[in-house]
Amino acid sequence: MGPTRTAGASLTSTATPFHASTSHTSQLSSHSGTATMSSSAPPGKATPAPRNCEAPVFERPDEIILVDKSRPDTANGLNPNMIVQLTPNISAIFVFDFNSSDLNKQCSLIFDLPSIREQQHPLYTLNGTGLVNFALLEEPPANPGNTTYNNAPPVAMPLEAVYLEPGMSAQPLEFPCPGEEGHVVVEMCDKPGSGVYLHYQEGRSEIPVGLYLLKC
Repeated sequence: MGPTRTAGASLTSTATPFHASTSHTSQLSSHSGTATMSSSAPPGKATPAPRNCEAPVFERPDEIILVDKSRPDTANGLNPNMIVQLTPNISAIFVFDFNSSDLNKQCSLIFDLPSIREQQHPLYTLNGTGLVNFALLEEPPANPGNTTYNNAPPVAMPLEAVYLEPGMSAQPLEFPCPGEEGHVVVEMCDKPGSGVYLHYQEGRSEIPVGLYLLKC
C-alpha cells in the first residue's frame, strides 16, 4: 500500500466475513446516500445523531491505533491510554468489537464534540475547524503495535465527511449489528487542506467524546 492511501472502514466477522462490499450496500448507509465501494461521500455539515433509542447502549472503541503519513513506515506502537490525535499527517484507526448479544440491534457510528458549556473540565483540544474524512477499513490491523500508514488495512468504503466544531454531533454510518463475533474498523483523517488539530483521551469522561458506537 503506497503513500496515496486514503482513510476508510469496514465490518468483519470471524464466522461469516461481513465486508463493506457491493453485495452489502443495502445494509450500509451513510447520510450522503447509499454507499458503495466506489462512492465518495461529499463534504457537509454534521448530521444530528439519533437520540430516540429507548435503551441506548454507548460503546467506546476497543482499540485505537495512530498512523502518521509523514512517517509512513514507522509504527507508533500500542496505545493503552486510548489517545486520539488528528492532524494533517496523523490519523486514527478505531476498532469496535461485536458478539452474539448484538443480534437484532441497530448500530450507528456517532461522533460527538460536546459544547464548551457541557464540560466541567476540558475534554478535548480542537484547534481550527474544518472537514475530516471517515471511512471503513477492510479488516482490523493484523499487528496493532506495528501498524504504519503504509501497512494499515485498505479502505473498503468512504463515509461522510464531517465538519468539526464544538457542540457538533454526526452519524457517519448506520447499519444492522452483525449479531455474531466480529469487528467494525473505522479510520478518521484530516481532509486535505482542512488543517484541523484534535486531541482527546478516550474514556476520560462519562460524557461521550469523539467516535463511539450506539446500539439500539
